[in-house]
Amino acid sequence: MTETILTPNSAYVDDGCDWTETILWRMNAGARACSRSVFVPAPDRVQVVQPRIPVMPKKRPASARAAVEPETETVKNTLSAQALVAIMQGRTLSYQAILAAINREHGDITITLPQLQKRVFALLQSNLVEIHRHDDMPVTHFTLINVDPRFYALSDKNARA
Repeated sequence: MTETILTPNSAYVDDGCDWTETILWRMNAGARACSRSVFVPAPDRVQVVQPRIPVMPKKRPASARAAVEPETETVKNTLSAQALVAIMQGRTLSYQAILAAINREHGDITITLPQLQKRVFALLQSNLVEIHRHDDMPVTHFTLINVDPRFYALSDKNARA
């Protein structure tokens, strides 16, 4: 039996069992189903070594985390869903016009075009938002008609995740 090397980033604990027969049983499950053979229970795993618990990596000190990503700066420089809706509500705007309006009304917030495209795509995909996409123009424009207040709660929850 070969010895398994666990990396510190591994999410699995070595249970010390030989899984070979179980893996083969799962691989042949499709063939058994096609041939309509009777149900065969999975074989029991055989314990070959004692279970091992991997050593968890040490957490970085709070000062090191703060140096990597200042959390207050990240939170301060994000555009909330309410602010984006306030900019777009009742207006027909292209991506560039939305970026210009964000820069004009919220000068301290920097948002890139791909980030804005993801945010507008989320608006388009949501059942809680009524937005129209105008592809009949040389540049795509969007008209935001209505937003259900539940969308704000969901967008805040997704932003935190």
